[in-house]
Amino acid sequence: MNFECDVLIIGGGPSGLLTGSLISKKGFKTIILEEHGEIGRPEQCTGLVSWRIGEIPERIVLNTVKTARFCLGKHYFEVSSRKKMLVINRFEYDKYLAENAIENMVVIKTGEKAIGIKNGRVITNRGNTYQGRIIVGADGPNSITARLSGLKQPGNLLFALQCVAKGLFEEDVVEIRFEKEFSEDGFAWIVPMDKNRARVGLVTKGNPLPRLTTFLKKLNLEVVDRPVGDSIRFGLMCKTVAFNTILVGDAACQIKPFSFGGLVYGKICSNIAG
Repeated sequence: MNFECDVLIIGGGPSGLLTGSLISKKGFKTIILEEHGEIGRPEQCTGLVSWRIGEIPERIVLNTVKTARFCLGKHYFEVSSRKKMLVINRFEYDKYLAENAIENMVVIKTGEKAIGIKNGRVITNRGNTYQGRIIVGADGPNSITARLSGLKQPGNLLFALQCVAKGLFEEDVVEIRFEKEFSEDGFAWIVPMDKNRARVGLVTKGNPLPRLTTFLKKLNLEVVDRPVGDSIRFGLMCKTVAFNTILVGDAACQIKPFSFGGLVYGKICSNIAG
């Protein structure tokens, strides 16, 4: 089937959903293509955000933390903030953004993966064709939109992997570790969801699974679910716009240079793009 719209957004993560809501509010017909069958799946984020994320429903907040502990071997220092950081349920957050987008008349097509762009038309894995006057690439660090539009992403890649683990945790302390045993050119983290559960993970060069396994064994933690992860692309892009195409969020490497987090920067850049 053929579909036409004013703005076609490839990627139904936070950056794509926020951009879609903002554009649709202005009266432009907007369609979002999301490759997965459900918005918010798989849940690949630590879900640790600052107050800059803006107002979100209380049901989405799992925990609040006020202290970050930075560790190198036996040495550490702590930084506390008057404004607490939030540990959120990323699946519920994405659902919330999707509900807002739908309320603003955005059409969301799940299970539709862009596999080609030709003459301004996007072809999907289901054989459908979508044409938008403007195309927004919000399809992450390995953006097909960037590749097919000639927008070169940096070659800098790290790999992140995390899981939910059981144990005893300090509810209001996030721990960041810099030991090379667990991470090369990156770091490991413990982000408490409550006193008995935490998101435990790391970002590193190469295969992160052996390092995560070592990290979990050293902490003597019980894994609750299967580890999930993704690649992280970082560095400056010379261009994020080409002809009728613009990149936002992880696709444009709009992430924090220290933590590699993308939610807040993605929101800022979505506001600019929208």
